[in-house]
Amino acid sequence: ILSVLFFLFVSMWTVCRVISFCTPTYDFGIFSQMFHSMKTTGLPMTTLERDGLLSHFNVHVSPIYYLLLPLYCLVPKPETLQVLQAAVLASAVIPLWLLGKRHNIPVVLRTILCALLLLYPAYAGGTSYDIHENAFLTPLIMWLFYAIDCRRNVLCCIFTFLVLMVK
Repeated sequence: ILSVLFFLFVSMWTVCRVISFCTPTYDFGIFSQMFHSMKTTGLPMTTLERDGLLSHFNVHVSPIYYLLLPLYCLVPKPETLQVLQAAVLASAVIPLWLLGKRHNIPVVLRTILCALLLLYPAYAGGTSYDIHENAFLTPLIMWLFYAIDCRRNVLCCIFTFLVLMVK
């Protein structure tokens, strides 16, 4: 329930920022243009980062964005990026909850831990700068911790690879 409420709040908050033109061009413009380019050409090209057309990966190698591309292609709008980022952030409570369950942490304490993660100002507050690849780090690292704790080597490799795709 906390994760769904977080997702709805962050989605509505950030989408309203886009609709009301309260997103800074520099960051959000880069990613909006990059996703449009990825949809049309398959390449993360942008003209906002430097003084001409170049790949965003010349600045930050973040192929993790390609995981969001199929969903962006379904609804190719800047608002979609905000909703997808909210979903990525909200997903971090799943491995946190599973880790707590695995270690027999009582439900009330697990709920409090998940709430603390979602209410931590730096966590949700990062969306004030609109979309960024760093949003993937907490959920992916949490999944990696879960895989390590369960001694699931294949999952460890998958989530290690995904973390390395962020930057």
